[in-house]
Amino acid sequence: MFEIVAIMFIILGSKEIDAVRITHDQGKPLMFKTQQICYAHVFANLEKIKEFASSQFDGRPVKSVICAPVPKEV
Repeated sequence: MFEIVAIMFIILGSKEIDAVRITHDQGKPLMFKTQQICYAHVFANLEKIKEFASSQFDGRPVKSVICAPVPKEV
C-alpha cells in the first residue's frame, strides 16, 4: 500500500518536521494499492494537496509530493 507524503522547504539545520503524511480527504482514507494509482491521484489533485500541506506549515512552500510505501505498524 502507498500513501501521499508532501515534503516541505525547511531551513537547513532546522529541527522542524519537514513532511506531512496525507492520510485522508474529507474523512475518506487515502491508501493506494499501487504507486501508479497513488501518483494518478496526486497529479489529479496536486494543487489541493499542496494547499493542504502548506497550511500545515504556516504557508511554507511544498518542495515535492511523493507516493511512499505505508510504514508497517510495529
